[in-house]
Amino acid sequence: MSHVSQKSRSPGQEAAGGVGEAGTYIGRRADLELPDALRKGEYCWVVGPRQIGKTSLFQRVSRRLANEGTLCAFVDLNTFQGAEDADGWYFALADQLARDLDCPAPLEWWDRPKSQKLPASERWSGFVREVLVAGREQPVAIFLDEVQTTHSIASRRLGFLAVLRSLHAGRGKDEVLRRLTFCLASVVTPEDLVDDPLEASASFGRHVQLEDFSRQEVSLLRGSLAATGVDVEKLLDLVYAKTNGHPYMTMRLAAALAKTKLAADKVAPAVERLIDEIFIAKPSEHPCLAYAAKRFAYRPRDRANAGPGAKMEIYRRILESGGVTVKSDDPVQLELQLAGLVRATSGEQGQLVCPRNAIFARVFDDAWLRAQSHGRFLSDAMWQWQDNARSPEALLRGPVLQRAIEWARANQLAADEREFLDLSLRAEHAQVEAETRNKKRHVRQLALLASLLVVAVGAGVVTYSQAELKVAREREEIALKAQHEAEQARAALEARAKDAEAQTATAQAEMQRATAAAEEARRLARDAAAQVAAAKRGVAAAQKQRVEAMVAAERANRDAEQAERKARMTVEASEAERAELMQQAKELGAVGEGAGKLPLKDVLAEVQKRTAHMAKKIGRLESEIQPLAGENLALATCRLLVEAGRGEGHELYRMQAELARNGVAVELGQLVSTLIDLNRAGALCPGNTRWDDVRSLAASRLGHK
Repeated sequence: MSHVSQKSRSPGQEAAGGVGEAGTYIGRRADLELPDALRKGEYCWVVGPRQIGKTSLFQRVSRRLANEGTLCAFVDLNTFQGAEDADGWYFALADQLARDLDCPAPLEWWDRPKSQKLPASERWSGFVREVLVAGREQPVAIFLDEVQTTHSIASRRLGFLAVLRSLHAGRGKDEVLRRLTFCLASVVTPEDLVDDPLEASASFGRHVQLEDFSRQEVSLLRGSLAATGVDVEKLLDLVYAKTNGHPYMTMRLAAALAKTKLAADKVAPAVERLIDEIFIAKPSEHPCLAYAAKRFAYRPRDRANAGPGAKMEIYRRILESGGVTVKSDDPVQLELQLAGLVRATSGEQGQLVCPRNAIFARVFDDAWLRAQSHGRFLSDAMWQWQDNARSPEALLRGPVLQRAIEWARANQLAADEREFLDLSLRAEHAQVEAETRNKKRHVRQLALLASLLVVAVGAGVVTYSQAELKVAREREEIALKAQHEAEQARAALEARAKDAEAQTATAQAEMQRATAAAEEARRLARDAAAQVAAAKRGVAAAQKQRVEAMVAAERANRDAEQAERKARMTVEASEAERAELMQQAKELGAVGEGAGKLPLKDVLAEVQKRTAHMAKKIGRLESEIQPLAGENLALATCRLLVEAGRGEGHELYRMQAELARNGVAVELGQLVSTLIDLNRAGALCPGNTRWDDVRSLAASRLGHK
């Protein structure tokens, strides 16, 4: 079953490059290349001007793949222009794809809690993978026409191409995505659809070239022209000579000829008359011609040097010479080809860029080009204004504005051109009015400004610093004096304005002196204001430092009290613990005495049965005195405690006696504590069993205390 909408068309209404009269479809190389690439799972782009047969190609290829078992969906993205936001746009696209592929509607997927947290673009890509593809075994091909509409509204610029690219990139590791492919058609290049020219989101997929009809391919229309009553091949020669195989124009002209009775000796005039009636008289009614004019005025973001000015220069050379050498990296030639005005051809002089065909050359001739150049200054100035963030400084002024007004009276303006010209007129009028007012009020404003500045500065100085009062008064006097001088100058200027032009120079000199005086007053006022601000900042800084010092002191007191309490509790706990250990050591000594020659492990077992909590403390003591033992830690610890309890000639007692002989009297518990502290400080190596070295360290530590 085909999953592609196949609305019927009358033969003459079929999109260019598609079906001709009597249902004839004119196939081209792309009809073989595109389905072969899609069968291999390649993402494909078909880029070109309007009315060259992109839509018909998509419909033809999708039907062929559907007959082979591929699930196909065809979507014209123009139908989603009414979506209010990105979420609505992506949902509408998902809903259309679900209907074409006989899948559940996306509402449940869209509204589930997990999806609500995701951007609309990620919800859409997840729906495509999990719903449209994952549950199928067949490959899925999605044909998207008019892809350039995804970038026409700012609210939708949320990375549609980036989503497609992520699906394309994920096929290396995802078996499901390897069964999905996209075929995209656009009138602009993928690079034109991204905001950042360096963004890589457009650099994926295979570009399939959709060429114009060859003369041999045009011969497929001979059946539809049989009723004209003339030599069909000669008639097709004439058609091809005029259209150069342009799909839409060839089909349109052939359809008109098929309905016309022709005289054998008047075939050429009849063809010319139809061309005049259909194309030349009403070019704006044909999408291919209207789009060419619109695209000619377009300046792409990533090809700023391919604006209308550059296009005019190259296109004029093409019209005058019949063609220029092809430059594959020339952005201006690319723009002219995307507009449909020119095409690259091979001839005796090599690869040339020539007019698209005779019809295009007649519509977009030298007269049309001159008309475009008349308005070029307005377009260039408008773009410069937009590039400068609509700065008032970039608006038109003076003679240039007058020229633009005269041109606008004879031409129809676009909305942005009309706005630009209107703002320029308003700015010009405002400037003239401002200059007129300034001439009358200049002196009065200077005096008033000086007075206001002095009053404001004086009020600020009195409020924050009495010490500055004297200075403010002096400055106020200077300002008043300047005001007085300015008033005198104004009176003199008003009186002298009535005199002859010979007195103008004197009035200007007086005005300059008044301006200088007012400027000096403004400078003094700024200095005073700066001093007041500095005083404010000093007071604020001092207050802040005082508060911070109080907070720091309070925090230090709390920390000291907490540290003192903690140290006291630690000392008390340590003393109690040491006393308990000594008592337990004595008890262990008694156990060892009673046990006779029992193995040490039996002694440890007896201790653990009698005092469970003592076992925990023995374990902790084991870890702390481990560096002092060169043998099994558990046995060494038991031996130390047992021998200490019996009071036998244990090394601790010898160490205690040796320290006493050297003048360092120490309790046994204090000695054990010292050894533990030395171990914690890293003074004792884990493998150190030389008690002489241990005694030296302990003596040094206790003697220092």
